[in-house]
Amino acid sequence: MKWLVMPFLFLFKHKFKILSLIALVFIILIWRFPYQELRPLITQKIYELSGQRLSVIFQTMNISLIPLKLAISDVTINSPNFKKGLRFDKIMLIPGIDLFLKKLPSGKLIIENIFSGRLSLSLSPGRPTENGGRLFKAELLVDHLSLINLMKTLGNQIEMDGKITTRIAGEIDPSLNTQPDLDWSVEIEQWNVGESQFNTMMGPLTIPGLSLGTAQGTGRWSNGKLQIESIKLGGKDSPINGEIKGYVQLMIVSQMGHISWQTSGLQLDIYLTVLNQIPNQLAIFLSLIERYKTGVPGGNLYKVRVTQSSPYSPPSFGPIN
Repeated sequence: MKWLVMPFLFLFKHKFKILSLIALVFIILIWRFPYQELRPLITQKIYELSGQRLSVIFQTMNISLIPLKLAISDVTINSPNFKKGLRFDKIMLIPGIDLFLKKLPSGKLIIENIFSGRLSLSLSPGRPTENGGRLFKAELLVDHLSLINLMKTLGNQIEMDGKITTRIAGEIDPSLNTQPDLDWSVEIEQWNVGESQFNTMMGPLTIPGLSLGTAQGTGRWSNGKLQIESIKLGGKDSPINGEIKGYVQLMIVSQMGHISWQTSGLQLDIYLTVLNQIPNQLAIFLSLIERYKTGVPGGNLYKVRVTQSSPYSPPSFGPIN
Protein backbone atom coordinates (compact mmCIF):
# COMPACT_ATOMS: atom_id res chain seq x y z
CA MET A 1 0.00 0.00 0.00
CA LYS A 2 2.90 2.33 0.82
CA TRP A 3 4.20 2.00 -2.74
CA LEU A 4 0.87 3.19 -4.09
CA VAL A 5 0.85 6.31 -1.91
CA MET A 6 4.49 7.30 -2.40
CA PRO A 7 4.16 8.58 -6.00
CA PHE A 8 1.30 10.88 -5.03
CA LEU A 9 3.24 12.20 -2.02
CA PHE A 10 6.20 12.87 -4.27
CA LEU A 11 4.03 14.73 -6.82
CA PHE A 12 2.41 16.82 -4.08
CA LYS A 13 5.75 17.65 -2.43
CA HIS A 14 7.35 18.76 -5.70
CA LYS A 15 4.22 20.11 -7.42
CA PHE A 16 5.62 23.59 -8.08
CA LYS A 17 8.80 22.22 -9.62
CA ILE A 18 6.79 19.86 -11.81
CA LEU A 19 4.37 22.59 -12.92
CA SER A 20 7.30 24.87 -13.69
CA LEU A 21 8.89 22.14 -15.80
CA ILE A 22 5.62 21.54 -17.70
CA ALA A 23 5.21 25.29 -18.27
CA LEU A 24 8.81 25.52 -19.54
CA VAL A 25 8.25 22.65 -21.97
CA PHE A 26 5.00 24.27 -23.14
CA ILE A 27 6.76 27.60 -23.76
CA ILE A 28 9.56 25.89 -25.68
CA LEU A 29 7.02 24.04 -27.84
CA ILE A 30 5.21 27.28 -28.65
CA TRP A 31 8.49 29.07 -29.31
CA ARG A 32 9.87 26.35 -31.56
CA PHE A 33 6.60 25.36 -33.26
CA PRO A 34 6.92 25.67 -37.07
CA TYR A 35 4.06 28.11 -37.57
CA GLN A 36 5.17 28.88 -41.11
CA GLU A 37 4.07 25.38 -42.13
CA LEU A 38 0.48 26.34 -41.27
CA ARG A 39 0.28 29.19 -43.80
CA PRO A 40 -1.16 27.18 -46.73
CA LEU A 41 -3.68 25.46 -44.43
CA ILE A 42 -4.91 28.76 -42.90
CA THR A 43 -5.17 30.40 -46.34
CA GLN A 44 -7.18 27.44 -47.67
CA LYS A 45 -9.54 27.34 -44.66
CA ILE A 46 -10.30 31.08 -44.87
CA TYR A 47 -10.95 30.72 -48.61
CA GLU A 48 -13.39 27.85 -48.00
CA LEU A 49 -15.20 29.48 -45.04
CA SER A 50 -15.72 32.71 -47.03
CA GLY A 51 -17.41 30.85 -49.86
CA GLN A 52 -14.34 31.23 -52.08
CA ARG A 53 -14.62 35.03 -51.92
CA LEU A 54 -11.75 35.91 -49.59
CA SER A 55 -8.08 35.10 -50.04
CA VAL A 56 -5.64 35.88 -47.20
CA ILE A 57 -1.91 35.41 -47.83
CA PHE A 58 0.79 36.21 -45.27
CA GLN A 59 4.53 35.65 -44.91
CA THR A 60 5.12 35.12 -41.17
CA MET A 61 3.07 34.09 -38.12
CA ASN A 62 4.11 34.24 -34.47
CA ILE A 63 2.47 33.56 -31.09
CA SER A 64 3.65 35.09 -27.81
CA LEU A 65 2.51 34.15 -24.30
CA ILE A 66 3.08 37.36 -22.31
CA PRO A 67 0.86 38.97 -23.34
CA LEU A 68 -0.95 36.25 -25.28
CA LYS A 69 -0.90 37.50 -28.84
CA LEU A 70 -1.09 36.20 -32.41
CA ALA A 71 0.69 38.26 -35.07
CA ILE A 72 0.92 37.78 -38.83
CA SER A 73 3.06 40.00 -41.07
CA ASP A 74 3.17 41.05 -44.73
CA VAL A 75 -0.53 40.36 -45.27
CA THR A 76 -2.39 40.54 -48.60
CA ILE A 77 -6.19 40.21 -48.79
CA ASN A 78 -8.01 39.77 -52.11
CA SER A 79 -11.78 39.90 -52.59
CA PRO A 80 -14.24 40.65 -55.42
CA ASN A 81 -15.44 43.58 -53.26
CA PHE A 82 -12.07 45.32 -53.69
CA LYS A 83 -10.80 46.75 -56.94
CA LYS A 84 -7.25 46.00 -55.79
CA GLY A 85 -5.84 43.81 -53.04
CA LEU A 86 -5.40 45.08 -49.49
CA ARG A 87 -1.86 45.02 -48.10
CA PHE A 88 -0.96 45.36 -44.40
CA ASP A 89 2.37 45.35 -42.60
CA LYS A 90 0.99 43.46 -39.60
CA ILE A 91 -2.23 42.13 -38.06
CA MET A 92 -2.25 41.40 -34.32
CA LEU A 93 -4.97 39.59 -32.38
CA ILE A 94 -4.93 39.88 -28.57
CA PRO A 95 -7.64 37.70 -26.93
CA GLY A 96 -9.45 39.02 -23.86
CA ILE A 97 -9.89 37.23 -20.54
CA ASP A 98 -13.64 36.69 -21.13
CA LEU A 99 -12.81 34.52 -24.13
CA PHE A 100 -11.35 31.92 -21.74
CA LEU A 101 -13.43 32.44 -18.58
CA LYS A 102 -16.90 32.94 -20.15
CA LYS A 103 -16.29 31.65 -23.70
CA LEU A 104 -17.54 34.97 -25.07
CA PRO A 105 -15.90 36.94 -27.89
CA SER A 106 -13.43 39.35 -26.33
CA GLY A 107 -10.15 40.92 -27.34
CA LYS A 108 -8.43 43.45 -29.55
CA LEU A 109 -7.54 43.49 -33.24
CA ILE A 110 -4.79 45.81 -34.49
CA ILE A 111 -3.90 46.38 -38.15
CA GLU A 112 -0.72 48.30 -38.97
CA ASN A 113 -0.30 50.24 -42.22
CA ILE A 114 -3.87 49.85 -43.47
CA PHE A 115 -4.24 52.50 -46.19
CA SER A 116 -1.07 54.08 -44.75
CA GLY A 117 -2.72 54.37 -41.31
CA ARG A 118 -3.57 52.30 -38.27
CA LEU A 119 -6.78 50.56 -37.16
CA SER A 120 -7.70 48.98 -33.84
CA LEU A 121 -10.94 47.23 -32.85
CA SER A 122 -11.74 46.28 -29.23
CA LEU A 123 -14.59 43.96 -28.21
CA SER A 124 -15.86 42.87 -24.79
CA PRO A 125 -19.12 41.35 -23.44
CA GLY A 126 -21.86 43.78 -22.45
CA ARG A 127 -25.32 43.50 -20.93
CA PRO A 128 -27.79 40.71 -21.86
CA THR A 129 -30.83 41.51 -24.03
CA GLU A 130 -34.50 40.78 -23.30
CA ASN A 131 -34.66 38.04 -25.97
CA GLY A 132 -31.82 36.06 -24.38
CA GLY A 133 -29.00 37.44 -26.51
CA ARG A 134 -26.11 39.63 -25.47
CA LEU A 135 -24.81 43.02 -26.48
CA PHE A 136 -21.09 43.67 -26.85
CA LYS A 137 -19.08 46.79 -26.12
CA ALA A 138 -17.07 47.79 -29.17
CA GLU A 139 -14.60 50.54 -29.99
CA LEU A 140 -13.12 51.24 -33.42
CA LEU A 141 -10.18 53.64 -33.71
CA VAL A 142 -8.87 54.68 -37.12
CA ASP A 143 -5.77 56.85 -37.24
CA HIS A 144 -4.67 58.82 -40.32
CA LEU A 145 -5.96 56.56 -43.09
CA SER A 146 -5.16 57.73 -46.61
CA LEU A 147 -8.36 58.66 -48.47
CA ILE A 148 -6.77 58.29 -51.88
CA ASN A 149 -5.67 54.70 -51.14
CA LEU A 150 -9.08 53.87 -49.66
CA MET A 151 -10.98 55.23 -52.68
CA LYS A 152 -8.78 53.37 -55.16
CA THR A 153 -9.26 50.08 -53.32
CA LEU A 154 -13.05 50.49 -53.20
CA GLY A 155 -13.14 51.60 -56.85
CA ASN A 156 -15.00 54.79 -55.91
CA GLN A 157 -15.61 57.21 -58.77
CA ILE A 158 -15.01 60.30 -56.60
CA GLU A 159 -11.33 61.15 -56.25
CA MET A 160 -10.31 62.30 -52.78
CA ASP A 161 -7.08 62.86 -50.92
CA GLY A 162 -6.39 63.53 -47.26
CA LYS A 163 -5.97 61.81 -43.90
CA ILE A 164 -9.01 60.56 -41.95
CA THR A 165 -9.13 59.84 -38.22
CA THR A 166 -12.26 58.49 -36.55
CA ARG A 167 -13.57 56.90 -33.36
CA ILE A 168 -16.74 54.80 -33.08
CA ALA A 169 -17.70 53.36 -29.68
CA GLY A 170 -20.78 51.86 -28.05
CA GLU A 171 -22.87 48.67 -28.05
CA ILE A 172 -23.54 46.25 -30.89
CA ASP A 173 -25.68 43.13 -31.26
CA PRO A 174 -24.01 40.44 -33.42
CA SER A 175 -27.41 38.85 -34.09
CA LEU A 176 -28.70 42.22 -35.43
CA ASN A 177 -31.94 41.82 -33.46
CA THR A 178 -31.04 45.20 -31.97
CA GLN A 179 -29.67 48.11 -33.98
CA PRO A 180 -26.23 49.48 -32.99
CA ASP A 181 -26.00 52.18 -30.32
CA LEU A 182 -22.78 54.06 -31.11
CA ASP A 183 -21.17 57.46 -30.67
CA TRP A 184 -18.96 58.60 -33.54
CA SER A 185 -16.49 61.33 -34.36
CA VAL A 186 -14.44 61.96 -37.49
CA GLU A 187 -11.73 64.36 -38.61
CA ILE A 188 -10.24 64.82 -42.09
CA GLU A 189 -7.00 66.72 -42.63
CA GLN A 190 -5.55 68.06 -45.91
CA TRP A 191 -8.82 67.22 -47.64
CA ASN A 192 -8.78 67.62 -51.42
CA VAL A 193 -11.48 66.53 -53.86
CA GLY A 194 -10.44 65.88 -57.44
CA GLU A 195 -12.66 66.68 -60.42
CA SER A 196 -15.14 63.84 -60.77
CA GLN A 197 -18.42 63.04 -62.45
CA PHE A 198 -21.05 60.64 -61.18
CA ASN A 199 -24.67 59.85 -61.98
CA THR A 200 -27.56 61.02 -59.81
CA MET A 201 -31.34 60.74 -60.06
CA MET A 202 -31.26 64.18 -61.68
CA GLY A 203 -28.58 63.30 -64.24
CA PRO A 204 -24.77 63.47 -64.36
CA LEU A 205 -23.20 65.79 -61.80
CA THR A 206 -19.66 67.13 -62.17
CA ILE A 207 -17.68 67.91 -59.03
CA PRO A 208 -14.76 70.28 -59.67
CA GLY A 209 -11.40 69.94 -57.99
CA LEU A 210 -11.55 71.64 -54.59
CA SER A 211 -9.24 72.07 -51.63
CA LEU A 212 -11.49 71.88 -48.57
CA GLY A 213 -8.74 71.80 -45.95
CA THR A 214 -10.35 70.16 -42.93
CA ALA A 215 -13.59 68.61 -41.70
CA GLN A 216 -14.74 67.61 -38.21
CA GLY A 217 -17.91 65.77 -37.32
CA THR A 218 -19.64 64.22 -34.31
CA GLY A 219 -22.89 62.35 -33.82
CA ARG A 220 -24.68 59.21 -32.68
CA TRP A 221 -26.14 56.15 -34.38
CA SER A 222 -28.97 54.64 -32.37
CA ASN A 223 -32.26 52.82 -33.12
CA GLY A 224 -31.62 52.95 -36.86
CA LYS A 225 -31.08 56.72 -36.90
CA LEU A 226 -27.72 58.27 -37.74
CA GLN A 227 -27.79 61.60 -35.92
CA ILE A 228 -25.41 64.27 -37.20
CA GLU A 229 -24.82 66.68 -34.35
CA SER A 230 -22.39 68.75 -36.42
CA ILE A 231 -20.12 68.39 -39.44
CA LYS A 232 -17.94 71.44 -39.96
CA LEU A 233 -16.41 71.83 -43.41
CA GLY A 234 -13.36 73.83 -44.40
CA GLY A 235 -11.80 76.80 -42.70
CA LYS A 236 -11.70 80.56 -43.09
CA ASP A 237 -9.40 80.33 -46.14
CA SER A 238 -11.32 77.51 -47.85
CA PRO A 239 -13.41 78.35 -50.94
CA ILE A 240 -16.26 76.39 -49.31
CA ASN A 241 -16.91 76.28 -45.58
CA GLY A 242 -19.94 75.66 -43.45
CA GLU A 243 -21.80 73.23 -41.23
CA ILE A 244 -24.22 70.32 -41.67
CA LYS A 245 -26.71 69.08 -39.07
CA GLY A 246 -29.54 66.58 -39.21
CA TYR A 247 -30.10 62.84 -39.48
CA VAL A 248 -30.24 59.88 -41.84
CA GLN A 249 -32.53 56.90 -41.22
CA LEU A 250 -29.97 54.12 -41.52
CA MET A 251 -30.41 50.50 -40.49
CA ILE A 252 -28.15 47.49 -40.83
CA VAL A 253 -30.05 44.35 -41.89
CA SER A 254 -29.21 40.70 -42.46
CA GLN A 255 -30.98 38.72 -45.18
CA MET A 256 -30.02 35.09 -45.75
CA GLY A 257 -26.64 35.70 -44.16
CA HIS A 258 -25.91 38.79 -46.27
CA ILE A 259 -25.43 42.03 -44.31
CA SER A 260 -26.42 45.30 -45.99
CA TRP A 261 -27.45 48.91 -45.28
CA GLN A 262 -31.00 50.19 -45.56
CA THR A 263 -31.95 53.88 -45.70
CA SER A 264 -35.49 55.19 -45.39
CA GLY A 265 -35.14 58.96 -45.38
CA LEU A 266 -33.05 61.91 -44.30
CA GLN A 267 -33.15 65.54 -43.20
CA LEU A 268 -30.07 67.73 -43.44
CA ASP A 269 -29.73 71.41 -42.54
CA ILE A 270 -26.88 72.88 -44.57
CA TYR A 271 -25.20 76.21 -43.85
CA LEU A 272 -22.71 76.79 -46.66
CA THR A 273 -20.54 79.81 -47.43
CA VAL A 274 -19.26 79.76 -51.03
CA LEU A 275 -16.65 82.29 -52.13
CA ASN A 276 -16.82 83.91 -55.56
CA GLN A 277 -13.70 82.15 -56.87
CA ILE A 278 -15.44 78.77 -56.84
CA PRO A 279 -15.09 77.06 -60.28
CA ASN A 280 -18.03 77.39 -62.67
CA GLN A 281 -18.53 73.59 -62.70
CA LEU A 282 -20.18 73.89 -59.28
CA ALA A 283 -22.79 76.25 -60.67
CA ILE A 284 -25.04 73.32 -61.64
CA PHE A 285 -25.28 72.18 -58.03
CA LEU A 286 -25.59 75.71 -56.62
CA SER A 287 -28.41 76.49 -59.06
CA LEU A 288 -30.55 73.93 -57.18
CA ILE A 289 -30.33 76.00 -53.99
CA GLU A 290 -30.05 79.45 -55.61
CA ARG A 291 -33.23 80.75 -53.95
CA TYR A 292 -31.86 80.06 -50.46
CA LYS A 293 -28.75 82.25 -50.69
CA THR A 294 -27.91 85.62 -49.21
CA GLY A 295 -24.95 87.80 -50.10
CA VAL A 296 -21.93 87.99 -47.80
CA PRO A 297 -18.55 89.71 -48.30
CA GLY A 298 -16.67 87.82 -51.02
CA GLY A 299 -19.40 85.30 -51.78
CA ASN A 300 -22.79 83.88 -50.78
CA LEU A 301 -24.28 82.10 -47.79
CA TYR A 302 -26.65 79.22 -48.53
CA LYS A 303 -29.08 78.04 -45.84
CA VAL A 304 -31.13 75.10 -47.06
CA ARG A 305 -32.87 72.04 -45.66
CA VAL A 306 -32.59 68.84 -47.72
CA THR A 307 -35.20 66.14 -47.09
CA GLN A 308 -35.86 62.76 -48.65
CA SER A 309 -38.68 60.42 -47.67
CA SER A 310 -37.25 57.26 -49.26
CA PRO A 311 -34.21 56.18 -51.28
CA TYR A 312 -36.46 55.87 -54.35
CA SER A 313 -37.65 59.48 -54.36
CA PRO A 314 -35.61 62.56 -55.30
CA PRO A 315 -34.51 64.92 -52.51
CA SER A 316 -36.42 68.13 -51.93
CA PHE A 317 -35.00 71.52 -50.92
CA GLY A 318 -36.55 74.09 -48.63
CA PRO A 319 -35.73 76.91 -46.21
CA ILE A 320 -34.51 76.26 -42.68
CA ASN A 321 -37.23 77.30 -40.26
